[in-house]
Order: sequence, then structure tokens, then C-alpha cells
Amino acid sequence: MSIPTETSALIAQLTSPDYGVRLIALGKLVEAGEAAVPALLEALRRPDPLLKACAACALAGIGTPRAALPLVALWEADPFDPSAIEALSEFAGKLARAPQTEDIPALMELLPCYKKTSETKNGVSGRVVGQEISVLAAEGLSKLARTAPSPQLRAALPLLKRDIWHSSPDEFGEAREWIEDATHKWKDLPVTAFAPQPKASELPLPAEKPERP
Repeated sequence: MSIPTETSALIAQLTSPDYGVRLIALGKLVEAGEAAVPALLEALRRPDPLLKACAACALAGIGTPRAALPLVALWEADPFDPSAIEALSEFAGKLARAPQTEDIPALMELLPCYKKTSETKNGVSGRVVGQEISVLAAEGLSKLARTAPSPQLRAALPLLKRDIWHSSPDEFGEAREWIEDATHKWKDLPVTAFAPQPKASELPLPAEKPERP
């Protein structure tokens, strides 16, 4: 069975009424890694809420930087949906624990989450969730500054400035200091590596509140 065919079959199993079948399919998709990412990104655009939730979970497990924009968009569409929160949190945590230089644009996409929403619903604070995601992103950038400094890190500095209109996390200041110190020798170089703009083909379509996978 070819990888595309196998991936397609696994995607279809994400909507199975059997939780065990969904769980096994999720595990296999995560094991497939980058090979499964295009199909999972496409699944996020389908209207089925369970499929979207499971696809988000798989993308978070893979930890591909390409998932940053779609997962943020999914959470921003419903900041109180448990599945969207869990997927984005897992994704951000995965990047923060072992960041790579190629993850810098994805980490930058996560930095503004602290100001995406200030609403609270059913005991869930969108602001708190957003702050937690932003903090993880800042921690990932700080870790890169300490372990693998590169000129690309300087692209994050404008996003780490103190925000007078929103309460940016204290960790932003620490990350900014680490990056400034670690990349000082590149301060006069032009910054070209900035966060990519979202592509419509990678963003999920609006849907009803998804169930937990």
C-alpha cells in the first residue's frame, strides 16, 4: 500500500464511531510524520468537527512547523474549544522543548496568542490560554538563543517588545535579552526571516464545535 493511500485510509478512520479505531489511526499518522502533514492540513478544512479535532491532534503530535498557522487559526475561531486548546498547547510545548532553527517562524506565529482574545467562557479564560502559548513560544526562542544562536532569531525581536495595549508575558523580556546578547554580532544585518503569512489553503474552515477525539 502506498503512503498516500495508507494516509487517506487513516484520515478516514479519524471519523470512526469507535474510539479505539480513531486512537490507532492517530498514532499511525503521527508515526508517518511529515508524509501525513498535507493530508492532515486538508482535513482541517473539511466541515466535520470530529475530523478537524483529530487532525489537529495528529498535527500537534507530529510537531511540524507548518501546523503553526492552522492550529492558531483553529483555536482563534473558538478559543474555548477543548480540542483546539489541547492541540495548540501540545504543539507549542513540543516546539518549546526541543526547538530547531527551522522552527523560528512557527514560534513567531505563536508569540501574539496572548492578545488574541480577552473573553472568558465556562470557566475557561482565553487570555490565560493565549498567555500560556505565548510563554512557551518565548521559552523556545530563548532556548535557541542559548543553544543555537542564529541571525534568524533577530526577526522575533519586534514581536517581543513590551506591549502597552496588552499585557505581554514577562518571559518576553527575558527572551529579548537572550536573543539580543546571543545575536549581537549580527545586529547590522538586514532581517529577512520573518513569520510567513497565512495561506488560505492551510487554514481550517469554520465548523461547529468539534468533539474531543
